Amino acid sequence: MQRTIGFSLIFLLLLVSAVGAASYTEAPELAEMVTAGLLPPVEKRLPDVPMVVGPGVLVADEDLDWTVGRYGGTLRSVSVMTDNDSDIRDANTERILNIPGLQTGPITGSIVRDFDVNEDYTEYTFYMREGLKWSDGHPVTTEDVRFAFEDVLMNPTLTPAVPHRYRAGGRADGEPMELEIIDEFTFRYVFAESYGAFPMVGNIGGNWGGYYELIKPKHFLQRFHIDYTSLEDMREYLDEQELDDEWHLLFGAKDVNWWENAISKAIGFPVLSPWIRVEGPSERIIMERNPYYFKVDTEGQQLPYIDRYVADLVTDTEMLNMKIIAGEVNILRTPATLSSVPVLLENQEQGGYVVNLELVEHNAPIALFLNLTNEDETWRSVVRDVRFRQAVNMGLDREEIRDNVYLGFGTDSPRNPSIYDPEQAEALLDEMGMDQRDSDGWRLAPDGSSFELFIELAAVAADWVPVAELMVEHISELGIKTSMRTISAELVGQRAQANELLGSIDWMNDIGWPNIYNDFLPDSRTGYGRLWSQWYHSDGQEGEEPPEWVKEIYSLNEQIAVTFPETEERLAIEERLFEIIYEQIPFFIVARDVVCPMIVPPNIGNMAHSGQASASHFAAEQMYFAD
Repeated sequence: MQRTIGFSLIFLLLLVSAVGAASYTEAPELAEMVTAGLLPPVEKRLPDVPMVVGPGVLVADEDLDWTVGRYGGTLRSVSVMTDNDSDIRDANTERILNIPGLQTGPITGSIVRDFDVNEDYTEYTFYMREGLKWSDGHPVTTEDVRFAFEDVLMNPTLTPAVPHRYRAGGRADGEPMELEIIDEFTFRYVFAESYGAFPMVGNIGGNWGGYYELIKPKHFLQRFHIDYTSLEDMREYLDEQELDDEWHLLFGAKDVNWWENAISKAIGFPVLSPWIRVEGPSERIIMERNPYYFKVDTEGQQLPYIDRYVADLVTDTEMLNMKIIAGEVNILRTPATLSSVPVLLENQEQGGYVVNLELVEHNAPIALFLNLTNEDETWRSVVRDVRFRQAVNMGLDREEIRDNVYLGFGTDSPRNPSIYDPEQAEALLDEMGMDQRDSDGWRLAPDGSSFELFIELAAVAADWVPVAELMVEHISELGIKTSMRTISAELVGQRAQANELLGSIDWMNDIGWPNIYNDFLPDSRTGYGRLWSQWYHSDGQEGEEPPEWVKEIYSLNEQIAVTFPETEERLAIEERLFEIIYEQIPFFIVARDVVCPMIVPPNIGNMAHSGQASASHFAAEQMYFAD
């Protein structure tokens, strides 16, 4: 085994041994079903070696005082999404490997029992849990892995282009990985080149994503696949979807990906998650316990502890807050707006909930991106001068932004210099040749032409517009003509792809792996260098050759993809990448560790007391009601 087994893994293996020697217990409602002959005994529903959940397994030790829980209760949420709830989605996201929420290690088994890596990180061998079952009781074997790989991922009709995350080096031009089936419960992915970052891919062990692309319930989906079922035998299902012979569209309608695990199409779909979507009113999502879930606690109790997870669907944020105050909601990550927190705090006793202000967002909430490759020559002459970007950075009063938008919570991101010095900013602008002004007092470009920093954004989050308004105010105070407008998210995306944006606001991850590196690339989010990205991905045949510092970012990102997490080599590469971002300031992050107000039950157990809020939600199977 070419990897280090840390203390947490050793502890986990000891737990497996201890629990394996004991008898398992289950939720009372499942025990009643066993007695009634509706379910097999719990020992027959669990794999031979279940995953044991204890201290530090799902959430880092320093963030959670883990205790053995008890069964019962319902988590009640509310969502403004149509037929979906992002909190439930995250709570039901299972991965092939386990990494404590939003960390980089230790990496241990989850859906699989264990894994090996060879010395050059080109071969990953996975050992499945014998006896693991889908939520409908059907066994999970390497046939489900083979089906997902050969019949879906490598089928050009269903997958026209193999995603870069499944290619050598994690590159778009890398060779697709190969699959070797060793036996009924052992399989191996083989890459043509080193790919040390593979365990951190979301579908494997990263934060967002899940097993859904790499392990699929063949027994369920093969009836919708042309290689297994004729069009004649599919006709009933095709007619239901109002399709002719488009079997691939039928397959897509029946298959469920990780972001769909809580929507209505997931009803009846076999899963490996703690709860499963069941029938209910159109205005409510109802998730019930998966009787075949593969995890137990240190005393052998099958998880999850909580019986059901439901979410009422509402049409606007006003209704969302009303439901919270009325006591109809006991769990919600990030209420409608931070400005609603004072009202929610005032009503928490009568509403029977607690507003948890101890946890933070999993990323830096937003950043300002300047498009450094927009075709306008005057724009380029200004924004490509690092002194301009330094000046804008110095002119942003991040403390005022945090006080006015984030209730005073948050800190400066270490990815940008945090100095607020408008006088020095104006001196830099003068030095670079923007010392002349027009009749209205706005600074002119160095060539004497007019200049405007124009920000276009979509109001997809409650904090985006107020933060953008403050940014406009701060930058304008430097004498730079600055304005903004809100447009649809679709239009923002279109203008970003067409390289037409000048400035924009978007999410930014400067904390959690793996998105932290992806977000630093020129084409990340709305992007700061689309033409540079085209040059890189076309091997210089398209786009525009980037400056050396951008080339180095790409080179470092390639090195990160081939190095294994938590190694000295990886840390050195990261340090250099962060240095470049700090020096060049290709984007402007306003804050990090911004509080993530959560609505939680007063008696909730195994809820993190520090760290990122989403980490607790990814580990919702260990939450319980204390009394």
